[in-house]
Amino acid sequence: MIPVLTPMLAKHSVKIGLAVAAVVLLVLAALWMSSAEKADDRNNQEVGASQAVIAGQQQTLEQLKDANDAEEDLRTGGERNLVRYNECLRNARTKSRCEQYDPAGLD
Repeated sequence: MIPVLTPMLAKHSVKIGLAVAAVVLLVLAALWMSSAEKADDRNNQEVGASQAVIAGQQQTLEQLKDANDAEEDLRTGGERNLVRYNECLRNARTKSRCEQYDPAGLD
């Protein structure tokens, strides 16, 4: 039976070789695309993790600012006093942000 197949295979060996090469190239291309997609997924995960860390740091800074403000209030004896008001005026962008500390606002 093999001697019968030999002339047929010889006649079509170029076509079979090209078909095998095409299949191998398609498999390699699929593997390359898969690895590129995995790398992109890892990159997206790293970006997401970085954004989560940044958001956590911003929240921590806001909490720290609130804690420092509360400590300052305890040290100065309350919300409305001249020292707190003047400190606010030095750091605030607008005077309206300091109205809560204005001792004249009690009148």
